[in-house]
Amino acid sequence: MTAVHPQICTLASPHSPSSTAETYVDAALTFEAGPEEVRIWNGRDEDHKMEKDGFELCNVSLPQEEVDWYDPPAVAATLYPMAEKALLDLMPGSNKVIVFDHIARNAGRVEQEMREAGLTQELSSEEDAANGLKTQLLAVPGRLVHGDYTARSGDTRTRELLAPCESAERIEAAMQGRVALVNVWVPLCPVLRDPLALAEWQTCRPEDVIRVKRIHPHRTGEIYHGLRAAERQRWVYFPGMEPGEVLVFKTYDSAEDRPRFVIHSAFVDPSSPPSAPARESIELRCIVFFSEVPEDFGAQFVPPHLDPSSPDHDLTAPKVEKSEAMPEW
Repeated sequence: MTAVHPQICTLASPHSPSSTAETYVDAALTFEAGPEEVRIWNGRDEDHKMEKDGFELCNVSLPQEEVDWYDPPAVAATLYPMAEKALLDLMPGSNKVIVFDHIARNAGRVEQEMREAGLTQELSSEEDAANGLKTQLLAVPGRLVHGDYTARSGDTRTRELLAPCESAERIEAAMQGRVALVNVWVPLCPVLRDPLALAEWQTCRPEDVIRVKRIHPHRTGEIYHGLRAAERQRWVYFPGMEPGEVLVFKTYDSAEDRPRFVIHSAFVDPSSPPSAPARESIELRCIVFFSEVPEDFGAQFVPPHLDPSSPDHDLTAPKVEKSEAMPEW
Protein backbone atom coordinates (compact mmCIF):
# COMPACT_ATOMS: atom_id res chain seq x y z
CA MET A 1 0.00 0.00 0.00
CA THR A 2 1.36 3.42 -0.93
CA ALA A 3 0.28 6.99 -0.35
CA VAL A 4 -1.33 6.94 -3.80
CA HIS A 5 -3.74 4.23 -2.62
CA PRO A 6 -4.72 5.01 0.97
CA GLN A 7 -6.93 2.91 3.17
CA ILE A 8 -10.51 4.09 2.89
CA CYS A 9 -12.39 3.55 6.14
CA THR A 10 -15.49 4.83 7.86
CA LEU A 11 -14.44 5.45 11.45
CA ALA A 12 -18.05 6.33 12.36
CA SER A 13 -20.26 9.33 13.02
CA PRO A 14 -22.57 9.75 15.99
CA HIS A 15 -26.27 9.17 15.56
CA SER A 16 -27.31 10.29 19.01
CA PRO A 17 -29.80 12.89 20.25
CA SER A 18 -26.96 15.23 21.21
CA SER A 19 -25.46 15.23 17.71
CA THR A 20 -25.57 18.35 15.59
CA ALA A 21 -26.47 18.27 11.91
CA GLU A 22 -22.83 18.05 10.88
CA THR A 23 -21.12 14.71 10.42
CA TYR A 24 -18.49 13.99 13.04
CA VAL A 25 -15.85 11.34 12.52
CA ASP A 26 -16.26 9.32 15.68
CA ALA A 27 -16.21 5.73 16.87
CA ALA A 28 -17.82 5.56 20.30
CA LEU A 29 -19.23 2.09 20.90
CA THR A 30 -22.87 3.22 20.89
CA PHE A 31 -22.59 5.14 17.61
CA GLU A 32 -23.38 3.68 14.22
CA ALA A 33 -20.97 4.10 11.33
CA GLY A 34 -21.92 7.02 9.12
CA PRO A 35 -21.47 7.41 5.37
CA GLU A 36 -18.37 9.62 5.60
CA GLU A 37 -15.35 7.90 4.05
CA VAL A 38 -12.04 8.65 5.74
CA ARG A 39 -8.84 8.13 3.80
CA ILE A 40 -6.00 7.02 6.03
CA TRP A 41 -2.65 7.39 4.27
CA ASN A 42 0.47 5.32 4.74
CA GLY A 43 2.70 7.44 6.97
CA ARG A 44 5.77 5.39 6.07
CA ASP A 45 5.79 7.04 2.65
CA GLU A 46 6.41 10.47 4.17
CA ASP A 47 8.61 12.23 6.71
CA HIS A 48 6.40 13.24 9.63
CA LYS A 49 8.01 15.30 12.39
CA MET A 50 6.90 16.39 15.85
CA GLU A 51 7.40 20.10 15.17
CA LYS A 52 5.56 19.97 11.82
CA ASP A 53 2.80 17.41 12.31
CA GLY A 54 2.73 16.80 16.07
CA PHE A 55 3.85 13.17 15.78
CA GLU A 56 6.84 11.10 14.71
CA LEU A 57 7.79 7.45 14.29
CA CYS A 58 10.99 6.59 16.18
CA ASN A 59 13.20 3.60 16.87
CA VAL A 60 14.10 2.68 20.45
CA SER A 61 15.87 -0.11 22.29
CA LEU A 62 13.45 -2.27 24.25
CA PRO A 63 14.63 -4.41 27.18
CA GLN A 64 16.27 -7.64 26.07
CA GLU A 65 15.18 -9.51 29.18
CA GLU A 66 11.68 -10.93 29.53
CA VAL A 67 9.30 -8.41 31.09
CA ASP A 68 5.75 -8.88 32.36
CA TRP A 69 4.15 -5.99 30.49
CA TYR A 70 1.02 -6.30 32.62
CA ASP A 71 2.91 -5.72 35.89
CA PRO A 72 2.84 -1.93 36.50
CA PRO A 73 6.10 -1.72 38.53
CA ALA A 74 7.91 -3.74 35.84
CA VAL A 75 6.67 -1.37 33.14
CA ALA A 76 7.71 1.63 35.25
CA ALA A 77 11.20 0.19 35.75
CA THR A 78 11.80 -0.59 32.07
CA LEU A 79 9.69 1.53 29.72
CA TYR A 80 9.56 4.76 31.73
CA PRO A 81 13.33 5.42 31.44
CA MET A 82 13.14 4.51 27.74
CA ALA A 83 10.37 7.07 27.18
CA GLU A 84 12.23 9.78 29.11
CA LYS A 85 15.37 9.32 27.01
CA ALA A 86 13.44 9.13 23.74
CA LEU A 87 11.65 12.43 24.39
CA LEU A 88 14.76 14.27 25.58
CA ASP A 89 16.51 13.14 22.39
CA LEU A 90 13.57 13.90 20.11
CA MET A 91 12.34 17.27 21.38
CA PRO A 92 14.92 20.09 21.12
CA GLY A 93 15.08 22.27 24.21
CA SER A 94 13.44 19.74 26.51
CA ASN A 95 14.99 19.66 29.98
CA LYS A 96 12.95 17.23 32.04
CA VAL A 97 10.47 14.42 31.39
CA ILE A 98 8.11 12.89 33.96
CA VAL A 99 6.17 9.78 32.95
CA PHE A 100 2.90 10.04 34.85
CA ASP A 101 0.75 7.22 33.53
CA HIS A 102 0.56 4.20 31.25
CA ILE A 103 -2.07 1.84 29.96
CA ALA A 104 -1.77 -1.53 28.22
CA ARG A 105 -4.10 -2.44 25.35
CA ASN A 106 -5.13 -6.06 24.87
CA ALA A 107 -8.78 -6.81 24.10
CA GLY A 108 -8.62 -10.51 24.94
CA ARG A 109 -6.87 -10.01 28.25
CA VAL A 110 -9.07 -7.17 29.48
CA GLU A 111 -12.25 -9.12 28.76
CA GLN A 112 -10.81 -12.13 30.58
CA GLU A 113 -9.83 -10.04 33.61
CA MET A 114 -13.24 -8.39 33.73
CA ARG A 115 -15.00 -11.75 33.62
CA GLU A 116 -12.78 -13.14 36.37
CA ALA A 117 -13.44 -10.06 38.51
CA GLY A 118 -17.18 -10.15 37.82
CA LEU A 119 -17.01 -6.71 36.23
CA THR A 120 -18.40 -7.49 32.79
CA GLN A 121 -21.57 -5.53 32.14
CA GLU A 122 -23.49 -4.16 29.19
CA LEU A 123 -22.39 -0.69 28.13
CA SER A 124 -25.83 0.88 28.25
CA SER A 125 -25.05 4.59 28.27
CA GLU A 126 -23.04 7.03 26.19
CA GLU A 127 -20.81 7.69 29.21
CA ASP A 128 -20.01 3.98 29.55
CA ALA A 129 -19.40 3.59 25.84
CA ALA A 130 -16.98 6.50 25.78
CA ASN A 131 -14.87 4.73 28.40
CA GLY A 132 -14.94 1.31 26.77
CA LEU A 133 -13.98 -1.96 28.43
CA LYS A 134 -11.14 -1.56 30.89
CA THR A 135 -9.68 -2.50 34.23
CA GLN A 136 -6.94 -0.66 36.09
CA LEU A 137 -4.13 0.03 33.57
CA LEU A 138 -5.63 -2.31 30.95
CA ALA A 139 -8.08 -1.50 28.16
CA VAL A 140 -9.23 -2.45 24.69
CA PRO A 141 -7.90 -0.42 21.72
CA GLY A 142 -9.63 2.96 21.78
CA ARG A 143 -11.74 3.26 18.63
CA LEU A 144 -12.79 6.76 19.58
CA VAL A 145 -11.63 9.80 17.65
CA HIS A 146 -10.41 12.23 20.29
CA GLY A 147 -7.69 14.40 21.73
CA ASP A 148 -6.60 13.53 25.28
CA TYR A 149 -6.53 17.13 26.53
CA THR A 150 -7.75 20.58 25.59
CA ALA A 151 -5.93 23.89 25.92
CA ARG A 152 -7.52 24.24 29.34
CA SER A 153 -7.25 20.70 30.70
CA GLY A 154 -3.64 20.18 29.59
CA ASP A 155 -2.52 22.95 31.93
CA THR A 156 -4.90 21.93 34.71
CA ARG A 157 -4.02 18.23 34.64
CA THR A 158 -0.29 18.96 34.78
CA ARG A 159 -0.76 21.08 37.89
CA GLU A 160 -2.96 18.41 39.51
CA LEU A 161 -0.35 15.72 38.90
CA LEU A 162 2.46 17.78 40.42
CA ALA A 163 0.53 19.07 43.45
CA PRO A 164 1.20 16.07 45.76
CA CYS A 165 4.97 16.32 45.37
CA GLU A 166 5.79 19.98 44.71
CA SER A 167 5.05 23.36 46.27
CA ALA A 168 2.64 25.72 44.54
CA GLU A 169 5.50 28.17 44.00
CA ARG A 170 7.74 25.63 42.23
CA ILE A 171 4.86 24.37 40.11
CA GLU A 172 3.96 27.90 39.05
CA ALA A 173 7.57 28.65 38.13
CA ALA A 174 7.81 25.49 36.00
CA MET A 175 4.50 26.24 34.28
CA GLN A 176 5.68 29.68 33.21
CA GLY A 177 7.81 28.01 30.54
CA ARG A 178 6.74 25.74 27.70
CA VAL A 179 5.14 22.47 28.85
CA ALA A 180 3.93 19.60 26.67
CA LEU A 181 2.03 16.38 27.30
CA VAL A 182 3.23 13.61 25.00
CA ASN A 183 2.21 10.00 24.45
CA VAL A 184 4.74 7.31 23.59
CA TRP A 185 2.88 4.44 21.89
CA VAL A 186 4.78 1.15 22.16
CA PRO A 187 3.76 -2.02 20.27
CA LEU A 188 4.56 -5.22 22.17
CA CYS A 189 4.09 -7.43 19.10
CA PRO A 190 3.66 -6.76 15.36
CA VAL A 191 0.58 -4.57 14.88
CA LEU A 192 -1.74 -6.49 12.55
CA ARG A 193 -5.06 -5.32 13.98
CA ASP A 194 -6.48 -2.02 15.28
CA PRO A 195 -3.59 0.27 14.25
CA LEU A 196 -3.50 3.89 15.40
CA ALA A 197 -4.51 6.67 13.00
CA LEU A 198 -3.50 10.29 13.56
CA ALA A 199 -4.77 13.52 12.04
CA GLU A 200 -2.07 15.90 10.79
CA TRP A 201 -2.15 19.02 12.96
CA GLN A 202 -2.05 21.55 10.14
CA THR A 203 -5.17 20.02 8.51
CA CYS A 204 -7.42 20.39 11.58
CA ARG A 205 -9.22 23.45 12.92
CA PRO A 206 -10.61 24.14 16.42
CA GLU A 207 -14.13 24.35 15.01
CA ASP A 208 -13.77 20.70 13.90
CA VAL A 209 -13.95 19.37 17.46
CA ILE A 210 -16.27 19.63 20.42
CA ARG A 211 -15.13 19.81 24.01
CA VAL A 212 -16.34 17.15 26.40
CA LYS A 213 -16.03 17.52 30.16
CA ARG A 214 -15.41 14.27 32.03
CA ILE A 215 -16.56 14.85 35.60
CA HIS A 216 -15.01 12.41 38.07
CA PRO A 217 -15.82 12.43 41.80
CA HIS A 218 -12.42 14.00 42.58
CA ARG A 219 -11.61 16.08 39.49
CA THR A 220 -12.95 17.35 36.18
CA GLY A 221 -11.12 16.61 32.95
CA GLU A 222 -11.79 17.78 29.41
CA ILE A 223 -11.05 16.23 26.02
CA TYR A 224 -11.61 16.99 22.35
CA HIS A 225 -14.28 14.55 21.24
CA GLY A 226 -14.87 13.49 17.65
CA LEU A 227 -13.89 15.42 14.54
CA ARG A 228 -16.23 17.10 12.11
CA ALA A 229 -15.16 15.62 8.77
CA ALA A 230 -13.65 18.06 6.25
CA GLU A 231 -11.88 17.56 2.92
CA ARG A 232 -8.78 19.37 4.20
CA GLN A 233 -8.19 16.87 7.00
CA ARG A 234 -5.50 14.29 6.44
CA TRP A 235 -5.15 11.07 8.41
CA VAL A 236 -2.14 8.77 8.44
CA TYR A 237 -1.08 5.53 10.09
CA PHE A 238 2.06 3.41 10.14
CA PRO A 239 1.23 -0.12 8.95
CA GLY A 240 3.02 -3.14 10.32
CA MET A 241 4.64 -1.49 13.32
CA GLU A 242 7.07 -3.81 15.10
CA PRO A 243 8.49 -3.91 18.64
CA GLY A 244 11.36 -1.40 18.70
CA GLU A 245 9.31 1.18 16.81
CA VAL A 246 7.36 3.73 18.85
CA LEU A 247 4.91 6.41 17.81
CA VAL A 248 5.38 9.67 19.69
CA PHE A 249 2.60 12.27 19.51
CA LYS A 250 1.53 15.40 21.35
CA THR A 251 -1.67 15.56 23.35
CA TYR A 252 -1.03 19.13 24.58
CA ASP A 253 1.56 21.85 24.03
CA SER A 254 1.41 25.21 25.79
CA ALA A 255 3.36 26.83 22.92
CA GLU A 256 0.91 28.27 20.38
CA ASP A 257 3.36 28.59 17.47
CA ARG A 258 3.64 24.85 16.71
CA PRO A 259 1.49 21.69 16.67
CA ARG A 260 -0.42 21.53 19.94
CA PHE A 261 -2.80 18.55 19.79
CA VAL A 262 -2.99 15.36 17.73
CA ILE A 263 -6.47 13.96 17.22
CA HIS A 264 -6.21 10.17 17.01
CA SER A 265 -8.05 6.86 17.10
CA ALA A 266 -7.56 3.15 16.63
CA PHE A 267 -9.44 1.86 13.60
CA VAL A 268 -10.49 -1.40 12.00
CA ASP A 269 -8.02 -1.97 9.16
CA PRO A 270 -9.91 -3.64 6.29
CA SER A 271 -6.66 -5.21 5.09
CA SER A 272 -6.15 -7.09 8.38
CA PRO A 273 -6.59 -10.85 7.90
CA PRO A 274 -9.42 -12.39 9.94
CA SER A 275 -6.86 -14.48 11.82
CA ALA A 276 -4.76 -11.47 12.85
CA PRO A 277 -3.97 -11.57 16.59
CA ALA A 278 -5.29 -8.90 18.93
CA ARG A 279 -3.14 -5.82 19.22
CA GLU A 280 -0.88 -5.65 22.28
CA SER A 281 0.54 -2.22 23.03
CA ILE A 282 1.38 0.15 25.85
CA GLU A 283 1.04 3.91 25.76
CA LEU A 284 3.06 6.03 28.16
CA ARG A 285 1.86 9.51 29.06
CA CYS A 286 4.54 12.06 29.80
CA ILE A 287 5.04 15.67 30.90
CA VAL A 288 7.86 17.47 29.08
CA PHE A 289 9.32 20.68 30.54
CA PHE A 290 11.33 23.02 28.33
CA SER A 291 12.23 25.70 30.88
CA GLU A 292 15.02 25.31 33.40
CA VAL A 293 13.61 23.51 36.41
CA PRO A 294 15.49 22.55 39.60
CA GLU A 295 17.39 19.29 39.29
CA ASP A 296 15.27 17.75 42.03
CA PHE A 297 11.97 18.98 40.55
CA GLY A 298 9.49 16.10 40.62
CA ALA A 299 11.96 13.80 42.38
CA GLN A 300 9.25 12.66 44.81
CA PHE A 301 6.63 12.20 42.09
CA VAL A 302 4.67 8.94 42.26
CA PRO A 303 2.42 8.11 39.28
CA PRO A 304 -1.17 8.07 40.58
CA HIS A 305 -1.76 4.52 39.32
CA LEU A 306 1.19 3.30 41.42
CA ASP A 307 -0.11 5.06 44.55
CA PRO A 308 -2.78 2.89 46.23
CA SER A 309 -4.24 5.93 47.97
CA SER A 310 -4.79 7.91 44.76
CA PRO A 311 -8.43 8.63 43.86
CA ASP A 312 -7.48 7.92 40.23
CA HIS A 313 -7.94 4.23 41.09
CA ASP A 314 -11.70 4.82 41.05
CA LEU A 315 -12.89 3.44 37.69
CA THR A 316 -16.43 4.75 38.05
CA ALA A 317 -17.52 6.09 34.66
CA PRO A 318 -17.39 9.90 34.76
CA LYS A 319 -20.31 12.13 33.98
CA VAL A 320 -20.04 13.59 30.49
CA GLU A 321 -20.99 17.12 29.45
CA LYS A 322 -20.66 18.28 25.85
CA SER A 323 -20.16 21.86 24.73
CA GLU A 324 -20.40 23.47 21.32
CA ALA A 325 -17.52 23.80 18.87
CA MET A 326 -15.52 26.99 19.33
CA PRO A 327 -13.26 29.08 17.05
CA GLU A 328 -10.24 28.67 19.33
CA TRP A 329 -8.45 25.63 20.71
